[in-house]
Amino acid sequence: VLIKNPNVTSITIIEKYQDVIDLVWDNCLKDERFNLIHADINTWEIPADSHWDIGWFDTWISDGDWNEYKNNMIRKYSPHIAEINGWCW
Repeated sequence: VLIKNPNVTSITIIEKYQDVIDLVWDNCLKDERFNLIHADINTWEIPADSHWDIGWFDTWISDGDWNEYKNNMIRKYSPHIAEINGWCW
């Protein structure tokens, strides 16, 4: 569990839908290390100096090509994320 790991210094969550934020955020176990950004991961402008050790993409694609989506995310985020994964990768 991330919240119990003393080696985790920050957790950034990017969520597109306000309805999801409203439903979940106030009920999540979190502390001062958690940061929520209300944005679309596909169009979000990444700050140039951003770096994360791990990126986990939990995106639902109902139509389209998973490999194309995955490759787009890797191209966009690999300069900023050391290890990239997702629930369907």
